[in-house]
Amino acid sequence: MNHSKQKEALRKLIDQQKIKHLSALEVFDLLRATNPKIAIATVYRNLNLFVKKGLLMKIETSGTEAYYDSTTSNHAHLVCTQCGKIEDIDFTMPDWLVAEVQNRNFKFKNLDLSIKGLCKDCLQEKGKNASKDSNNGISARKTAKPKPKRVL
Repeated sequence: MNHSKQKEALRKLIDQQKIKHLSALEVFDLLRATNPKIAIATVYRNLNLFVKKGLLMKIETSGTEAYYDSTTSNHAHLVCTQCGKIEDIDFTMPDWLVAEVQNRNFKFKNLDLSIKGLCKDCLQEKGKNASKDSNNGISARKTAKPKPKRVL
């Protein structure tokens, strides 16, 4: 399979809104289902190309891996620093921030806002573990970070 067909397969996933907070490896797995000869380097190269063209949004988290989102309209992300869950939230730049950007003669292209913290599930789990800790001294620390949950 040549590169243009591989690029077109990725573009099809983007157009179908199938890339919602997926890592490059998760996109690679999706593409391999129909393109078994595709290389991971091709996926990374084309993801970066589509980010530059504005067809994908790249989400940086506190982990080592970036995630990609085919929703490119201005919105923000809630990123759980414990489980890795990423959730979209509507966001419009406040008037005071638009004015500040304009006052600095800065040409605004896009907004990349990630709000990091603990999701509802992790807060509830933390509450349960805190309760265990205070009752019997069991540590609530986790030894391995779980695979991130995806919200579509």
